[in-house]
Amino acid sequence: MNCHGSKRREFIYANYEIKVVGCIKLYDGASIESDAGGPKITDRYYQFTCKHSSTGKLETIIVGHVVAREICEECGLAMPKEFNPFYEEARGGGGGGAAATRYDPMRRQLYNAIMLIITRYRLSDKSGTSPIFEILNEVTSDMTMPIEPRYVKAINTILKKFKPMGEIIQDLNAVNRVRNFNFNLLVDCLRENGETDVSNFELIRR
Repeated sequence: MNCHGSKRREFIYANYEIKVVGCIKLYDGASIESDAGGPKITDRYYQFTCKHSSTGKLETIIVGHVVAREICEECGLAMPKEFNPFYEEARGGGGGGAAATRYDPMRRQLYNAIMLIITRYRLSDKSGTSPIFEILNEVTSDMTMPIEPRYVKAINTILKKFKPMGEIIQDLNAVNRVRNFNFNLLVDCLRENGETDVSNFELIRR
């Protein structure tokens, strides 16, 4: 959704309910257009879901750091931390949000899986109705609570349209060293809920 200029953004603040989707790292020379105009974004982009107060229509805003900070300040939102799948020596393994000890472990694993898919395929949600982003909104609504198995099953189904997590990580590893991820709790969840094929979340350690 166009958010170019302060007057346009003031209109959006007044007429839309805005929620943070996340901060997604770009890599390997990729870029994306900012809905606020200006140069293309080349490092990381911030995505917001906007629901019209009267019609309920869903739209999406994609912007860089400066406008993202303004949106968060105007709407009383916490600035999202970048999900960085790559190992960074100075940071001891890269970034992925707030301290993991506060999170429900299985919800954290599902969040990581979703963000790896989004990062690998450089996904965005212009319509505000993409299933993977709808699930991401549910997952991040309260990271401290146990996650319902239906969301794990849904991401397992989505992965069938892409690649298993192991192959996604291999693709990212070809660009830069990827942090260590584990999806054992998602595998257990699928098995406990009647799924026989859990290969999308199984990782082969070498």
